[in-house]
Amino acid sequence: MDFEFDVSFYYTDGVPGTTPTAQPKNVEQYVRLDLRLGWKPVEWAEIALIGQNLADRRHYESSDFTLGQSTQVPGSGVAKVTLNF
Repeated sequence: MDFEFDVSFYYTDGVPGTTPTAQPKNVEQYVRLDLRLGWKPVEWAEIALIGQNLADRRHYESSDFTLGQSTQVPGSGVAKVTLNF
């Protein structure tokens, strides 16, 4: 039985005044933390638990110039099963 643990850490710098409205909105700097725990009970199968964007509840990644809205990305998690035949 093999276990794997992966950690990914990302830093993104801010983008000031990304909308052309009277009150420009900023996409602020943020950090992103992703974790993955994988287990291979047999050679042809893997079970993994994955968490993404775990450093904060949500952050802005982009701003829409036409609508004046920003895209927020929340944290998320997933369970994954992979079978290799």
